[in-house]
Amino acid sequence: MSHFYTQQKNGKVKLLKSIDTIAKARGHGNCVKSVTTVLSLFPRQLRGFDINEWRERKLVHLAREYPEDTEDKLRERLWGYRTDLDGRELTSSEFGTKLHAEMEEAIKQRKAGADYHSEYRHFYRPFLAWLDANGVVPQLVEHSVIDTERRVAGMVDFIGERDDKPVLMDFKFRQGDPRKKSYETDLCQLAVEADIIADDWGYEICDTSCYSVIFDCENAQMHVKKWPLYKVEWGIEAFDHLNGAYNFFTGL
Repeated sequence: MSHFYTQQKNGKVKLLKSIDTIAKARGHGNCVKSVTTVLSLFPRQLRGFDINEWRERKLVHLAREYPEDTEDKLRERLWGYRTDLDGRELTSSEFGTKLHAEMEEAIKQRKAGADYHSEYRHFYRPFLAWLDANGVVPQLVEHSVIDTERRVAGMVDFIGERDDKPVLMDFKFRQGDPRKKSYETDLCQLAVEADIIADDWGYEICDTSCYSVIFDCENAQMHVKKWPLYKVEWGIEAFDHLNGAYNFFTGL
């Protein structure tokens, strides 16, 4: 699904929930696509992994295993389910959204000088401890950015400050060893958002730090991956190539 945003008169960026196709975006006439929408074009097969082939094989396997399922149910199974702490079964997307909200609340409470206590503390407490150990002071959570020249908008999970310079972090909740679960699309998302932040806030891209914070959904193991500057610069260039292709073929 595609996502589109618009910039309101007060400067805030708003998700257009009713605009979810290119045709609707053309009809709206005053919106920009999301960073993740552009990254859906990322040619994983050229980087050693053909996700389309994987998806087709997985769907065939699931259809044989669950012959009574609808197409929508099979697509949900494609990305798996997670068992919540209360025993309820959630889609991976629902579980990730819930944990993002927990991280956001814990960071807000930390900024306010309070401790956040919830059942999900085994996820957010290691992250807060990492911030303390690495001298990163929380500044913003769920911060929206927009680039009218690229015609894209995005949401940064976390922006902190260290030595008067911005630190951008993106949370990922995945299954398996988190040290092996960082991808180039994660890099590109962070890199272009860092580029927008640097431009808006008067920094050079070399002043920013970009991290993917990856959790194993099963055991809450955390891995914080720092993307080196040369990879961030590659990520910006890669994103701009994809964005150019998107703009050319859609006319948006």
